[in-house]
Amino acid sequence: MRAIVDRGFTPRRLARWEARAQELAAAAVAGFRSNARFDVVADLAVPIPMTIIAEMLGVENDRLADFKSWSDTLISTATGSSRETDGGRALIGALGDLRSYLRPILRARRAEPSDDLISVLVATEGESDLTDLEIHLFIVLLLLAGNETTSQLIGSTVDALLRHPADLARVEADPSLVPEVLEEVLRWECPAQMVPRQAAEDVEMHGIKIPKGAQVALMIGAANRDERRFPDPDRFDISRADKGHIAFSAGPHYCLGASLARLEARAAIDALLPELGRWERVDETREYVNSFVVRGLTRLELRARR
Repeated sequence: MRAIVDRGFTPRRLARWEARAQELAAAAVAGFRSNARFDVVADLAVPIPMTIIAEMLGVENDRLADFKSWSDTLISTATGSSRETDGGRALIGALGDLRSYLRPILRARRAEPSDDLISVLVATEGESDLTDLEIHLFIVLLLLAGNETTSQLIGSTVDALLRHPADLARVEADPSLVPEVLEEVLRWECPAQMVPRQAAEDVEMHGIKIPKGAQVALMIGAANRDERRFPDPDRFDISRADKGHIAFSAGPHYCLGASLARLEARAAIDALLPELGRWERVDETREYVNSFVVRGLTRLELRARR
């Protein structure tokens, strides 16, 4: 399944999205200049990855709001507090609506392929073809991993720079440091805090026995602040020599969208960076996404410095 999905994330395919990410970022920042207030999350961090994922899939622009709504529902009902109340019905509803939307598109792409990711996934190549359900579940994964986490990376990067004025000044003076900033944010404020896994065999770690078949919650956010791996781990340090974070997991489960996330985030920060020094937070309140998996701000409002 991974090999089939990888066909949609080749370097050639990803390269075409870099210019699109820069175009979306420039448009968002143009609005930033003309408004009295600007929400980094809603006006920049959300539209870029959401639009690109939708365009990769061949989704119509007028359905972007639906995709965002489905994505938010999946996060809050599967990994947030609402899963304990009526989240089950909302989750099933969102999954059903998404599948109903995708079903005719899959049929159409099988009959007449286009130059989009869904066409790549439905391409006939033998017994290893993905079923409609597998494609549907992969698209759900894209909405969560390829959209929400990238939005959180962008918002958390702006938040980190505003919280560390000296680092902001360094990056303003030398924008080539943006990739260093992004890698440190990925470690320091990891967008995906946890991933579930199943033990493939009996294993013992630090005196704890994990039996084969056990469900394991791997706390990526904690690993990225492990003092045995990163000196002074709670300190935000864009000059940290040892990157080595596992924000994109590792091994055979390494995030296939890591390159896409990095190019989208870089486009956003590169476009916004020249403006940040002239703006300030509306307030210092930090409200985080309602999730035990995804970590990031729900809003980050800025205004011109007084």
